[in-house]
This record gives sequence, structure tokens and C-alpha cells, in this order.
Amino acid sequence: MWSLSGLITKTSAFNLMTHIIVSMGLLVYLLIVRPYEIPADNRIEIMNEFFILIFLYLTFILAVFELKPQVRSTLGFLMIGVVFLCIAINFLIFLKNMLAQLWAKVSIVIAKIKDAQRRKALKTPKEDIIEI
Repeated sequence: MWSLSGLITKTSAFNLMTHIIVSMGLLVYLLIVRPYEIPADNRIEIMNEFFILIFLYLTFILAVFELKPQVRSTLGFLMIGVVFLCIAINFLIFLKNMLAQLWAKVSIVIAKIKDAQRRKALKTPKEDIIEI
């Protein structure tokens, strides 16, 4: 006779394995095809998928194996650490991109101001010319 908890454990293990296989397939696709035009976008996507894969592996270990409470707690904190690390790296990438765009716009404005000052300096006013 089977128990409901055994069925749920087997079903969740099957679901997790399916997610792991799909995630691995997507990671292989990203590594081979490189679908984004900008190489940095491909690297970010590969990194994110790698973090998802690590999280799924940890979830699989917690769901399938009977572990001591201390080990389960450590794996839980490790999962939280993986999530926060992924968020932190993505946030830093976001900040870097925003600052790069801001610097590009500021550089354009500075170049326009310098160009206007250079043009103004090249123009010689008529009153500065002394006639003899």
C-alpha cells in the first residue's frame, strides 16, 4: 500500500528532475547558439541560468534525501545565499550599465559644450581688430 507522502515526494522529485533537464537544455542552448546580439547579454543569461540550476540541485537534494536537520538548515541557508548572490550580481550589472549610459550622455553634453566654446573662441569679433 502506498502513502500520500510517498507519492508527493516522488512527484516532486520527478518535477524537479524535469526542471533540471529543461534548465540544462536551456543552458546548452545559450552556450551554443548565443541568441543575443550583445555578448554581455549572453553571459548574463548564462550566469542566471547557472544560478537557477544550482538552486534546482539544492532543492532536489532537500526534497529527495533524508538529511539531518543541521544539514537541511545549512542547505536552506545556502539556497538563500545563492538567491541573494544572483540578485546582487544582477543589481551590480544593472548599476554598471546605467552608469555607463549616464556617462555616455554626460560625455556628449560635455563635448557639445566644448565645441560651442571652441567655436566662440575661433570667431574674432570686429571690435577687437585695430585699424592703422
